[in-house]
Amino acid sequence: MLVGFVLFLSACVVGGRGKPTIISDFADTHGRSGAHAGVDFVGNSTILAAADGIVYTVRTPNFNTGCGGQIIIWHIEKARFTAYCHLSSIDVEEGSLVRRGEVIGQMGDTGSGNWPVHLHFEVNSVGKSHEDGVLWEGKSLENPSKYIVGCFDPSATYPENEFVLTYPVSCD
Repeated sequence: MLVGFVLFLSACVVGGRGKPTIISDFADTHGRSGAHAGVDFVGNSTILAAADGIVYTVRTPNFNTGCGGQIIIWHIEKARFTAYCHLSSIDVEEGSLVRRGEVIGQMGDTGSGNWPVHLHFEVNSVGKSHEDGVLWEGKSLENPSKYIVGCFDPSATYPENEFVLTYPVSCD
């Protein structure tokens, strides 16, 4: 059911008690030469898989790129990847199957960036590399906010024929 489907989130506050706050939205420039490639969240530090998928890449928190600790999940049936960056710890391994709402790591401040502890979250429909040329080659990035329907609810039924995400940050 797509009632309450979020087409675009506010650039500053998602709102509601416990819901994550957006500190930098998709395409914000903040004085940089290029547009922001994802959405940055602060809030509860527990990071959740936003949809079912296979862990494609894991980079430890000491990995020396802009993303620092990173998890990339392949949503094979939807032909998209989600990327979770700046993680302080990672709770999954490459090749493992993850379910929507499963804890996959903890928010951190690894890699580069001007923000405090936060999660940088991306959606890519091509699947070639992000910053280092390894994975989002075509940089066919999409605004994650247009797919987020709300907080993870274990009793909810999510549409199978559409790409639907829940917040990648725990709302608890």
